[in-house]
This record gives sequence, structure tokens and C-alpha cells, in this order.
Amino acid sequence: MTPFSMLDNVQRMVTTYCKKPWNRWRASFAHTYLRNPWVFFSLLAAVILLAATILQTVYTILPYNKS
Repeated sequence: MTPFSMLDNVQRMVTTYCKKPWNRWRASFAHTYLRNPWVFFSLLAAVILLAATILQTVYTILPYNKS
């Protein structure tokens, strides 16, 4: 490929995009957790369950701190 061609510029832009850590992490996350809908739903359920557990813990501790 010649250094000044249009495709060379596109290849450089794609390479720069792929080297950024955020984009690599996002692609890895999508490849691992969004490939199958069941995996996504189980991940979503786990996050909701974790948030509910944290809320329950906070609301259980709050009355003891007020007195």
C-alpha cells in the first residue's frame, strides 16, 4: 500500500482506534457477555441482585446510626 493512499489513512485510523484501552475493554466485554442473550440476562440479574443487597444492607444499618 502506498503511504499516501486513502486506504492507508483509514488503516492508521482503525489501528489507532483499536489500540485505545477503553475500546479494547469494550470489545472484550461485548464478545464475552453479549454473545448469548442468556449470559446477558444472567449478568443483568446478578447486577440487580447485588444492588438490592447493598440497599438492604444500607437500610438495615441506618437506624442503628441514628440512635
